[in-house]
Amino acid sequence: DNDVNGSENGDRLDDSSGSNSMLPQNVGIFNSHAYWLGHPDEGYGDNWNESFSLEPIPVGESGADFTYLTFDYYAEGDWLENNQGQILAERDVAFLEITWSKNGELFNGIVYGSWTDLNENGLLLNRGPGGNLYHYCEDFDGNGYDEVEYFGDHSDQYDSVSWYDSESLMKSVTLDLTHITILNQTNDDSFTWTEECTTLAGSEVELTWRFRSNDDGVHGNAGLAGFAVDNIRVEEFTFEDDGTYSVPVTGMDASERQKVTITNHTFTSGIYKIDVNTIFNNSIIGTPWYNQSEVNVANNASSIILSIASADITLMQPNVLDCATDITYKCVYPANPDGDFSKSHDFSLPLLNGVIAGEYIITMKIVDLTTGATVLEKTSDNGPFNLDPHNRATANWSSPYSGWEDGHLYNISFSAVLGSDGEKSGNDRYFEILFKDEIDVLILSNPTDQNRLQRVKLDLESMGKTYTQLRVNDWVNYATPDWVEHYDKVLLPWQTDYNVVYGNYYDMLAETRDSDGLSLTTTLEQYMHAGGTVQMHLGPYRNNYMPDQLPFGIDIAMRNQFNFTMDNRIGYDNISIEDPFHPILEDIDTSAFAIAHGGDYVALSGLDNAQVANSQMPQVCGGRINEPTGTFHTLIRDSDNPTQSLLSVCNYYSGGLIVTTMDVENPSLSESYNGTSIPLLSRMLDFHLTPYVDSDGNGEPDFGIVREGFQLTINGQQPIFDNGLGNYAYTAIRSNATLDFSFTSDVDGIFADWTLESGNNDSVTDWNGDILDAGELSSIHQENKETPVSATFCVSDINSDTGCKIDAQWVLKLYLHNELGHTRTTQITLYTNDIDADSTKPIANASIISNSVALENLEFSETKRVPIGVDSNNDPVYAEYPVYLVRLSESGDTTLSFTAENSSDVGTGIKEFTWTIVDDVQVDMVGQVSDTKHTFVRPVGAGPEWSYTFKNVTSNGIQSNQIRLELQVVDYKGLTSEKFRMFFVVVGELFGDDPPVVDTDNLFTTDGQRFDALEALDILEISGTITGGAEEDCNVRVEISLNDNTIFDKGDASKTTQKQLGMYDQISGLCDGDSYLLSLNISHLYDENEGNTGDVYVRISEGSYVIEDTIAIFTLPRPTDNCAQDPDSCESSEGSNAILFGGVAGIILLLVVGVTLVLKNRIGSKEDLTEDSIEVFGGVEQMDPIEAYVQQMVGQGYEESVARQYAEQYYAQYYEQQRRGNG
Repeated sequence: DNDVNGSENGDRLDDSSGSNSMLPQNVGIFNSHAYWLGHPDEGYGDNWNESFSLEPIPVGESGADFTYLTFDYYAEGDWLENNQGQILAERDVAFLEITWSKNGELFNGIVYGSWTDLNENGLLLNRGPGGNLYHYCEDFDGNGYDEVEYFGDHSDQYDSVSWYDSESLMKSVTLDLTHITILNQTNDDSFTWTEECTTLAGSEVELTWRFRSNDDGVHGNAGLAGFAVDNIRVEEFTFEDDGTYSVPVTGMDASERQKVTITNHTFTSGIYKIDVNTIFNNSIIGTPWYNQSEVNVANNASSIILSIASADITLMQPNVLDCATDITYKCVYPANPDGDFSKSHDFSLPLLNGVIAGEYIITMKIVDLTTGATVLEKTSDNGPFNLDPHNRATANWSSPYSGWEDGHLYNISFSAVLGSDGEKSGNDRYFEILFKDEIDVLILSNPTDQNRLQRVKLDLESMGKTYTQLRVNDWVNYATPDWVEHYDKVLLPWQTDYNVVYGNYYDMLAETRDSDGLSLTTTLEQYMHAGGTVQMHLGPYRNNYMPDQLPFGIDIAMRNQFNFTMDNRIGYDNISIEDPFHPILEDIDTSAFAIAHGGDYVALSGLDNAQVANSQMPQVCGGRINEPTGTFHTLIRDSDNPTQSLLSVCNYYSGGLIVTTMDVENPSLSESYNGTSIPLLSRMLDFHLTPYVDSDGNGEPDFGIVREGFQLTINGQQPIFDNGLGNYAYTAIRSNATLDFSFTSDVDGIFADWTLESGNNDSVTDWNGDILDAGELSSIHQENKETPVSATFCVSDINSDTGCKIDAQWVLKLYLHNELGHTRTTQITLYTNDIDADSTKPIANASIISNSVALENLEFSETKRVPIGVDSNNDPVYAEYPVYLVRLSESGDTTLSFTAENSSDVGTGIKEFTWTIVDDVQVDMVGQVSDTKHTFVRPVGAGPEWSYTFKNVTSNGIQSNQIRLELQVVDYKGLTSEKFRMFFVVVGELFGDDPPVVDTDNLFTTDGQRFDALEALDILEISGTITGGAEEDCNVRVEISLNDNTIFDKGDASKTTQKQLGMYDQISGLCDGDSYLLSLNISHLYDENEGNTGDVYVRISEGSYVIEDTIAIFTLPRPTDNCAQDPDSCESSEGSNAILFGGVAGIILLLVVGVTLVLKNRIGSKEDLTEDSIEVFGGVEQMDPIEAYVQQMVGQGYEESVARQYAEQYYAQYYEQQRRGNG
């Protein structure tokens, strides 16, 4: 029919030469010309409807017993079977059409096979559903037509009438046209069609072989050759008697079986018909069946027509994996399980005997084609085989060879010889198989439609990867831990209805093996744990996944519901690409998903990623990638149902899982390897999961989540993080801002990809500043963190003061990966709003306007160091501010003008100035005024200048306080600056350079003992503090001398000598607030019998200022008796008095010199003493001397009785001596 439009395929071809890539071992089947509806080297395609016909053939009415049609055929189409080998569906098949004419009528139908008139009752008429008469087929026992022999492939399993699998062999068909079974389709109404057991004798017959393929994409690209016919003959036979034999059978009762050997017959080449009849003998008296009738006569006769050419044994397809001869890409075999040479590959070979019984010896031979050596030649473990005609058997070899070497190619062949004479019998089988220790991919699946697995294999071949395919029936032997570990990846491909429903694919996945007690599901989980990657393509078969048929108890949501009123499928508009830069999706044009499956949908189910059990995803992956230990990463999800993903990855211990609900093997969704748009399948096949590095073993990977393993930075700063969102907070930016983006991480080998998209469905700008419409994505790659990426953010708006649209919104996403595909992500939403974006506080700065008032009444005094906060270590942070001296004018006040013109704000601008005066209080009112803070707020419109009038004197030369001026500025965002400060000391009009002011604290001894137990050496010390007058020069000098004030004017040598003698001391370079300590040796002033006096001269100088003062001192007699020196050694009352007096003497010394003195140009000495005055002893004037001393001691805290006793016993005597001039 090549001349028919649309049926141009098929031809008469010679398969004796050429590559014959579709045929077993690439060897011709017919080795001659044959009619091919297909092709031995190319196969066939989708939607074929090809045929070829014979010219009309007359079938004789008499003179012949039979008219036979015989032909040889080869069939290799697409079909499905379950794991028990039962045929589930015929997809691409050939069948025989027939048209015949008889007595002027034209008929047509489809040929089913032949029938044998077992009971010799001839043709049987019946009236059909349409009222027509037809020859019906007999059913003796209600279980099908007993006389019909269907001639289709696998007709031993069911009533097969078509050819699709000749088991890689050339087979023959013999059809008796005078005893033919057909489906009569003459009537246009199919309701009237009938299956008939009829004869075509006296008819003219036209035969048409037709081959049809469907559109599922599985055809020649799957290595399927199609259908071919050769040696077509139509012959009329009149069988002649070639021998009649009989044998009695006795001793058989009902339902018993017995094998009966009738005879030996010598056959010659040709066609034979053998009729076998059993005759029921009911004439034997004494038997239970005497004179009984047969219950069923249908089984009394049997017939067979055979060609002696088919007497040899046939070696069927051995248990070599089908993929070893795959036409698309041959697979490789794993060398040995788990390296165990004692458990290698087993082999088995099905046998089918011909029509002659015989004994056969089956041999397996292995040749290492890499070395040329024959490494094994061995007969089967269970041979030889004694086979009756048409009997089947299986030859077995249990681990016949274990020396498979990595990378070696082996030829494995099978042959048979007759046991009687060693003559070769039947066909040979051989295979060339490559063995590897490590193989890239293990495919677990029977064939599927839509050319899916062929596309997988083509991609693997293009990528230079090796594979093995295990059908379901192979799992029990090869899908075990010791074999699976040879593979880097295990692929569970997309399954179709036949494999799922009839092939029980997922039931078998979860079925427990008897050999090790494991299911394949458990084996795959262990495989991932040990470092393997599993890749699963899941279709809409949720009922078949439940419960726990899949690893980790994976569940899906069914999304395949659609009709004219609703469509629940996941379409292009529903998908969200969560990580376009992951190695699986890198450079994939995701817009190509829009035309997947003709644009109808992208997926028919969604992976449920909301499962919560620890053994389920995402928890079994450590959680999601935004959790500290998480690795579950969704690459594509349903945007309307975020808990449903279309493509996800999960790290599990040392390996992990890739799972998708998209039909990525289908060419309507994924391109082949190196496709320019969406080669998704090959990307997934190439990706493997490896564990995240955990160098410190704390259970959390080094490449951690945001804020733990990395940080996003904008202009080198980390934005505010929103814990509630789990991402960075919404962040305002200035209009037309150019920002630098980068990241920080301690992990090496991390690179970044950044995307910008609209955050509010309005058009924004991309990385180059061009318009980016809503729904579009703009990306940029960052190879290392040291080189940031940047963008300028402005959506033009002529109505905006800035020229940029207010509240334009961008979503900025950061994707971090390393070369292993480890992933972390985060995002931040940016929007242009100058007010909200103003995150920088304004800066306050004030200065004094220079004018005549300032020039005359203001002078800089010093810089003051003020703490303004603490640093990260909680240490104080200081700033320095100026201190000014303000002199009041004649009117009693001074007005200074200030300006804040040097204040600034980089954001929204300054809105107002806040001036604050603190502690402007008259010096003598400090502490008595509660409100010492006064604030003045001026809007920016009033200008930056401000004046203040100072009226209060804050320093009187003795004490002072500082007035503090503070300036703060506020911007339009409401941000307030830090305080700028100035300090002022206000003095009166006549304030000048005051003399130094000194507080003298004390005179006291320094030997550390009580005054009633002084040592021989007594040191007099004078301490004090400079409280004013030093000013900024720090040049105050304090000098003291004992009994000699002329030393002050002498040279340094004299002063040094006197200092060494303890008669002089000095200190210089003192500043305001400095303390000093000077000492003199007064030990020589002590006398045993009477007291003594001395003068301490003090000089304080600063520049031209010289202040002098004299302090008179007195010493008391120092007793020499032991009780006085050691009171503890004495027990008498006198001793007690001595101790008391010693203590009192010390107190008197303290009293006399304990004068706090503000030096004020007074002179006092012992010469000024008179008989009636004791002013030098504390200023108690004109009082009885004894009473005066009592009062002084009481004032020092002594009991009055003790003070009066001392005065009466000691001081009266001392005073009398002084009065008479004896001391």
